[in-house]
Amino acid sequence: MKKNIIFIILIIVIAIIGTLFLSTGRVRTDVFLSHFEISDNSEILTLKVGVSSSSGYIRKMKNKQGGDNYYLTFYSTFGINSNIGAKNTFNLEVNPNATEIYFYTGNGDYQKVLQKDPTTGEWLTVASFTSSTVVSVNKK
Repeated sequence: MKKNIIFIILIIVIAIIGTLFLSTGRVRTDVFLSHFEISDNSEILTLKVGVSSSSGYIRKMKNKQGGDNYYLTFYSTFGINSNIGAKNTFNLEVNPNATEIYFYTGNGDYQKVLQKDPTTGEWLTVASFTSSTVVSVNKK
């Protein structure tokens, strides 16, 4: 009888911990670009990112390419403020025709963070231009 109660309590505790662990790892909408570099052959763009929240880390980036633009969505690590598997640097293979890169901000909206200068072909942060752009992309 006593073993059964301990076993049931153990199962409940594991279920609660498992639920907390799996309920995290969601989409991050507070990601910002802190630095970027382009490879010598202009094929790989290295993005260094951070989160504006005081808690949480990024573990993964997904690329949803639309035409010549890139729409990037970032995901948090599993666990409450866990840094297991955390990354802040991601490599993106860029098409030579690519002109803009956006970060997901929630509700199907993406904020432009990088744009290729049409005259020089150099990648620049949106702050280098006069205004930033938010676009909505249909969810699938």
